[in-house]
Amino acid sequence: MSAMGSGHLVPADLADLFEQSAEINRRIAERLRQKPRPTPAADAVVPRVPEDTAWMTANEFCRHFKIARSTLQRFKEDGRVEVMNLGGSTRRYRVFPGTAKGSGGS
Repeated sequence: MSAMGSGHLVPADLADLFEQSAEINRRIAERLRQKPRPTPAADAVVPRVPEDTAWMTANEFCRHFKIARSTLQRFKEDGRVEVMNLGGSTRRYRVFPGTAKGSGGS
């Protein structure tokens, strides 16, 4: 951009600036119309919960067995509950096969 002695833009420079701005806006609009690429986390293999087993969220597990969250924590520490980590803070719980159900109270 050239400027005349007073620091003002010449009309031709303004036209170029607007043209460049329009081109940038077209490119942005095209990128926004494209289907988003999955993030690396979305590409990670997430274990599927087997349908033939009773995997439950912590709330479902506690409600089903009528125990408190602290009891679920103790069961995890004692190895009485099987835990499936699904990434981040997402977990599913079930009693080990052969373990008596409903064996707890808070």
